[in-house]
Amino acid sequence: MATRRTPNREAVSLRSAYKDLLAREDLLRKLGMARQTILNRRVRLGKGEYPEVESMRNWLRKVGWVMVAEEQWAPKRKAAAVKPKRREG
Repeated sequence: MATRRTPNREAVSLRSAYKDLLAREDLLRKLGMARQTILNRRVRLGKGEYPEVESMRNWLRKVGWVMVAEEQWAPKRKAAAVKPKRREG
């Protein structure tokens, strides 16, 4: 019997996972960090400020989250004006 490699739960973006992580009550015990550090992160998140990507990933790994797919981000390309080619002949 083949095993499923995909998780049963729904995957979320890195920022959503980090936001869910900070909402947990047992975070202080699991991370082993100062209470004030976690409270500061919650306040900054409330203001819309997120830490660096590696910092968010490290916190998620410490409490047992796993990355199921690599997030890829790129700036949106502006549509270039296309000039019609002239036919010679």
